[in-house]
Amino acid sequence: METNQQGQNQGVVKIKGEVLADNIHGKTFTGSKFKIGQYGFLQPIEKGLQINAPENFGSKRGIGLQIAGEGVGPKDAGVPPGLFIYEDPDFTKGHSVPSAVNRVLLTVAGMACFSSRVSGSIVKGQPILTNLDSNFPFSSTYPVKFIGYQEGGFMRFFGTDNDNTNIWNIKVDTWGSDRKLKTDIKDSEFNAIEFVEKN
Repeated sequence: METNQQGQNQGVVKIKGEVLADNIHGKTFTGSKFKIGQYGFLQPIEKGLQINAPENFGSKRGIGLQIAGEGVGPKDAGVPPGLFIYEDPDFTKGHSVPSAVNRVLLTVAGMACFSSRVSGSIVKGQPILTNLDSNFPFSSTYPVKFIGYQEGGFMRFFGTDNDNTNIWNIKVDTWGSDRKLKTDIKDSEFNAIEFVEKN
């Protein structure tokens, strides 16, 4: 506990060493920044919480995670609201949104449940992952967010419009061709390869 020159309690506690404490109960930390390694950290931000986990103790590179109550900046280039996980090449150079990377940053050892809009209603369930958006990155393409089977032999594919314009039905074939399903099959002397070569 820090005190002034008169020995009065200043209300400031400094904790040094590798171990923070065995137990801290009933305390509120305001504006605190906790270091992780040499350059990583856990700290509050204006609208949430930020964690930068380094690859090793002395690395400036690693994985970042932010939980924001509201998005910051433009939709395509800013920090999105909610949970945001990214790879950061240099923790010391902040104030920029890292680029997308071809690397797994989230692993869920269990089932995931998401909500999305379909036919004007919010529906919760297991997701169909897609990185397509309407007409992007390819023109005349649309994402499919829900797939279901409808009685009568139809597969139904749902987009995310507020109406029924992005619903596609595909008739599932009810017949097949398999030798085991056919009868009266007899051997033949006809040579199909010779026939093709002659013609």
